Amino acid sequence: MKRNSLVKSGMVLAIFSLFLLTACSSDMGTTFQHYAHQQGFDLKIVRSDSLSDGPKSMSKMMRYLDGIQEVYVMTFDADSGNVRENSALYHHLLQEVADQNFENLFSVGGKRQLGLYAKKDEQGEVSELLFLKTGGRHSVYVWAPKTVDRMAH
Repeated sequence: MKRNSLVKSGMVLAIFSLFLLTACSSDMGTTFQHYAHQQGFDLKIVRSDSLSDGPKSMSKMMRYLDGIQEVYVMTFDADSGNVRENSALYHHLLQEVADQNFENLFSVGGKRQLGLYAKKDEQGEVSELLFLKTGGRHSVYVWAPKTVDRMAH
């Protein structure tokens, strides 16, 4: 009887862990969707297949977007939005970077802040890219998650 209880507990823990792992990526998407409804923020979701129809230089860039189906581009304009909300978003995303073990590829601090971060999967492949630029009147946040083809599994 104890063995069945232990197996059930292990299965519950495994399912919960799997849920947490998949929820981490969706947290970033939820954050972008939330701020898209705040005044001063504008979210554009660009499908990567629409970029391949562009100029030749754009098609060369597509090799870096392998596996990425959507790119989330959030902009903020201080003239029409609340600067405190923008600051809250920036700090929230930095916390996500830390919590989800993103690698800092490039960052510049000071009055204007700029950063490029990558998260890798178990095989060491980049699974998400995050670009942050804030400071001044305008901010830009770009998130490009690699989409897992669920039909193939």
